[in-house]
Amino acid sequence: MMITSIHINRLFNEYDYNLDLHQGLTFLHSPNGYGKSTLMRLVNCALRGDVKQIAEVPFQRMDICFSDGTALIIENDNGELFIQAQKNELETPITPDEMAELCGCV
Repeated sequence: MMITSIHINRLFNEYDYNLDLHQGLTFLHSPNGYGKSTLMRLVNCALRGDVKQIAEVPFQRMDICFSDGTALIIENDNGELFIQAQKNELETPITPDEMAELCGCV
């Protein structure tokens, strides 16, 4: 299972990003301070189920979409996280451990 796209709303309460990842190599570039490294850390933490680190970063919602049609959705309400997996428009709440197991990438 591969990550096909990452969408994040209100990173640092300011930036919205929609990144389509292509097979092979995708470059992320922007000036310093726009959240490139933070976004990559958030994705890494999501794949490992590290909700403590995720909750510390200000953002509203992050969707990580996978090649099998599954989307991992994390909503952040001032450090309180709501995490769910979505496939075929059916939403199912999941625990951090289930999140890490579902991704199985790290």
